[in-house]
Amino acid sequence: MPSFSQMVTSIDAVVLVEKSARLSSGFQDDECLVAGAMLMSSVAKVWKRADMVLRVKEPLAVECPFIQQCQTTFICLHLAAEPGLSW
Repeated sequence: MPSFSQMVTSIDAVVLVEKSARLSSGFQDDECLVAGAMLMSSVAKVWKRADMVLRVKEPLAVECPFIQQCQTTFICLHLAAEPGLSW
């Protein structure tokens, strides 16, 4: 995540990250800040402010109400978690 944030901010784009969201992935908030990301206090604030949302997995059910019309979402489906969908 920090390396991606650094790459994206190098082209003058803004990266928004939910505070403490990456801890389970092994990334600390300060690493994201050093890479140029802005920390947001809630996932709702990230979705509200973002023109494009990139996610490693599908949105959680609690996030679906935050999806806005004309907002681009780039979502990677985690098909390996569902044996019937992976090949």
